[in-house]
Amino acid sequence: MIKITGPMLIIFLTAVFLFLAATNIQVGWVYLVDALLWSVIAGAVILPLLQLRQLRLKRHFPPVAFTGQSLTVEVELENPRRWPLAFVNLEDLPPVSLRGGPVKLDEIQKGFVVALGQNQSYRYSYRFTPEHDGVYVFNSLRSGSFGPLGLLGVYWDQKVTSAVVVRPLPPETMMPLMSDEQQLALMHARQRSHLGEDISHFREYQPGDNRRSIHWKNTAKRQRLIVAEAREEPFQQALLLVDTDKNQNYETYHRLVRQAERVCHSLIESQMELICFAQNAEPAFWTKLDLSPPERSLQNVRSWDMASYWLATLEPDADESLEAALVNQGISPGEQLVVLISANPSPELLYRLCTGRAAAGFAPMLVFAPAGTQIPQELTPLISLREL
Repeated sequence: MIKITGPMLIIFLTAVFLFLAATNIQVGWVYLVDALLWSVIAGAVILPLLQLRQLRLKRHFPPVAFTGQSLTVEVELENPRRWPLAFVNLEDLPPVSLRGGPVKLDEIQKGFVVALGQNQSYRYSYRFTPEHDGVYVFNSLRSGSFGPLGLLGVYWDQKVTSAVVVRPLPPETMMPLMSDEQQLALMHARQRSHLGEDISHFREYQPGDNRRSIHWKNTAKRQRLIVAEAREEPFQQALLLVDTDKNQNYETYHRLVRQAERVCHSLIESQMELICFAQNAEPAFWTKLDLSPPERSLQNVRSWDMASYWLATLEPDADESLEAALVNQGISPGEQLVVLISANPSPELLYRLCTGRAAAGFAPMLVFAPAGTQIPQELTPLISLREL
């Protein structure tokens, strides 16, 4: 986009008039003045273009961002050239949420560089509040310059791709995930794996310690009070599977992600150690956004901070089915609790996940799927079907 100023228009018309006059009267000094005016016009066009070429631009985001909380984006311009940059405008364009479409900014703050020497940098910031969790992609940044002469403004969109992952906040209430019988089975499983004499280490007694933790045998041996520290109660593992097949309906997938967040929060609040798994992200989906595919398999997840980033990067971008991904990566449910969240769980996937479950003696597999999902009759005793 080009913006012509009033002085530039006057100079251009004057140059045209002098050129026509010089052609008629054949006066040398008129040619000279006209040439000078055309030189000024050429400089007014070329200098802004030179200033906007190969600008070194980057964005800076906070280390952690959550949905519903104001987020500060900082734009940095660095001048790597020998000559200074002068009168440069900067304006970041709104990002696009992969889960919610275009984003409205809280404020549109433009940066303006008066003069920037070699290897110097200029920064300005603005804020916006992400309404949804997920990946927010910034594609372009609009730059403009009138050059040192200030006669002609040139604006274009610089390709500066970057992204910020906005994590979901934990749900306000804990979703009841398991029945009383299943909770009892979980407690018994923990009791079986935690012996009363399972001692981690010994240490000297300190004021405030429970006197019941005093180990009298070691106390008599060392002639001072010794406390026995028991091992931390082990977490019971759960395998959380989220289907990210790219062929599913996007509206249904949004409900699927919301359900995954509630399930994840419930499992973590129940002191479960999670294995979070989804199909590998299709590289082409992320390459066209100039981003690296996110990791889709996490081990030993015990906190919401670890799970929230994984949840925020889930997108329907997988070419292979969830069953094929489990086979290719050699993941087996074993005796752990299995929670499947899928818009269309195939019978083959359900048979694979239920293999060996009858002998496990633990809670049935939990499957979250749309209303009307059919479960093979022989698997109904092993599966607790929940609606998304």
